[in-house]
Amino acid sequence: MFKKNKNNFSFNIFHILIISIIFLKFNYISSYITLPLYTLNKENIISPYSSNSIEDIIFGEYVSPFYTVIEIGSPPQKIPLLIELKTNDFVITSVHKMEGNHSEFYSNKTLYNFNEIFNKYNFFNEKNSLSFFSEICKKREIYYKYEEYETAVSEETCPAKDVLYLYQNLDMKKNIKINKADFDLVKNIKDNITGVLGLHLLENKRTPRCFLSFLEKNNLTNNFNFFFDFGNPKEKNGKLIIGAFLDELYGNDYKRDDLYYSTAIKGFYFYNIRFNKIYVEKNNTLIYNLENKDSELDFQHDLIIADLEYKKILISYIEDLLEEKKCFSSDFTGLEDFYGATHENISFFYCENNGNITDELKKRILPIKLFANEFNN
Repeated sequence: MFKKNKNNFSFNIFHILIISIIFLKFNYISSYITLPLYTLNKENIISPYSSNSIEDIIFGEYVSPFYTVIEIGSPPQKIPLLIELKTNDFVITSVHKMEGNHSEFYSNKTLYNFNEIFNKYNFFNEKNSLSFFSEICKKREIYYKYEEYETAVSEETCPAKDVLYLYQNLDMKKNIKINKADFDLVKNIKDNITGVLGLHLLENKRTPRCFLSFLEKNNLTNNFNFFFDFGNPKEKNGKLIIGAFLDELYGNDYKRDDLYYSTAIKGFYFYNIRFNKIYVEKNNTLIYNLENKDSELDFQHDLIIADLEYKKILISYIEDLLEEKKCFSSDFTGLEDFYGATHENISFFYCENNGNITDELKKRILPIKLFANEFNN
């Protein structure tokens, strides 16, 4: 995958998929919470491309694929929340519409369609909850900071409190009750979804009302470690565990000594890791070499996005296959996050599903090697 910069056709950040686990170095913990984790179906994602086309498949890889379900209110209502790693929103959508004039920007679905999910769940009806409390609702231009106004998740936000039920065990059979849990009740949410649970790790991006801060404030966790547990790679449903290390819960399978720490670099949206060297070698000669490059860990999809220099090298591997129409190239518009498109054209290559071609590609395409002092010492 290659990202084009419309100004100078270069870029400074590699987006590298490492592993679907991220840890920050905090003190040892004694408590954690567990949330059910589900994978969105293809029908839940609105793609601008033809169904099942190559572009459609790649586009789906670039969209946040996970959601959870929480219980909130008295009596409890089960509400699906989209899991987002690059926002700190903890918002639940009201079934009641915003009164008065509203923007067309929040009227149309643009990325997610929860119609299938609505067969089982619904929006939150705060009027049916005996424990619900809300402050005065505010329009987005009043509630959000100036720089966040254009990417506000909803047109109207109501700071709210209600009873929330969470699990503190792996089997999720018995929950605990948290009174007066803080969240944002929203109306006219973008994409018409039932809510968002953000897990943003940057301290300057966290707010007192975000989910991670809520857990810390209520002494439910002592840290912000979290990981996705699917049991095996083929499962679509699993668990989101916040506040624990793997060895604390699965001591027979993991050891703390096997955990490596790296110095994090704060990026615009997420933490980055600096690789001292990213290179491709052929016959002991470097044909591709990048040094001291910051790499963003984006483990919501299975893509590695490289620069245009590497694209030239990859084309050289398969130039004859492209000419013979055994391999092909295409582009799609990448997405930054839930809020909209980046308008960056991302190129990719694909080939015929042919065993001979697959074997040939394995011979031709040389591995990309990544070196970081902290991991290789």
